Amino acid sequence: MKKIKKKRLLRPVIQIGFFVIVATIALAKTLTEKGIKIPFIKEVSLHAICP
Repeated sequence: MKKIKKKRLLRPVIQIGFFVIVATIALAKTLTEKGIKIPFIKEVSLHAICP
């Protein structure tokens, strides 16, 4: 029973993590286009992450 709960928990955690990464990249690109730079976030192409 515990194995099933771990599998059910793992997928949403990975999906949320991936969403956070994509949202951070999109936000950094938008802010860079407006002239605002965040020093600890590098500008990366979103197509490199989600082909």
